[in-house]
Amino acid sequence: MKLSQYQSHWDEVLTGKIPTDLLSKTLELPSERLQLYRGFIANHYREAIEKMYPRLREYFPSAPWNEITESYYRAFPPVAWEINGLSQNFPEFLRTSHREFQLPQWASELAAYEWVEFAVYTHLGEEAHTLNEIPAGHYTLNPTLEILALTALIGPYVASRDRGESTPADPSPQPNVLLVARNPETWRCVFTQASPTAISALQIFAEARSISGAALPAELMDECTKLRSQFVLLFKDK
Repeated sequence: MKLSQYQSHWDEVLTGKIPTDLLSKTLELPSERLQLYRGFIANHYREAIEKMYPRLREYFPSAPWNEITESYYRAFPPVAWEINGLSQNFPEFLRTSHREFQLPQWASELAAYEWVEFAVYTHLGEEAHTLNEIPAGHYTLNPTLEILALTALIGPYVASRDRGESTPADPSPQPNVLLVARNPETWRCVFTQASPTAISALQIFAEARSISGAALPAELMDECTKLRSQFVLLFKDK
């Protein structure tokens, strides 16, 4: 058997594409052992998803959740050693599969937020280094900032879950923009729902690396101060 064929058969076993008893003879291993190997990989995969999307996991009873993660495992089998990266496609999978599993449409947006939260927390950008590169008295974007355009109010739902509410109300449908950034002092992720004025301010910073506080348009001064308190913007005092 060629190496490529051997590897292909293992892919079929570990991803559940073919029952293990059909490949037991080919791989010269008992079907029970192949099932053990597959279960080992699948369980680690499922645990990675549950740890990455804890609020989403709390929403679903075990039966549909197991069905969803098993289907995701078949659609996106492991291809990398970095286990957290295995769940990166989960939000998109939920978005395209919500009818199949009778999911609320906001489920994929909650998953998208939880993935962004992880991405922000692990961002390699150093806020202190960013501040060192701008003049004193200037504002600049937090390098960890992520912007999410949503169709449901995910922010209040996340806040309710994080306060310990076991059964918060489902997110209401309403278009909104969520700003997610890392607090450079505590490394905790913070989010805020962007107002139209905040979006206008961010558009200015998208065109300039930094802007002097004195040069900001008067109508944006208060908003930039607010965004600074939410760590969306960073400010260099001196």
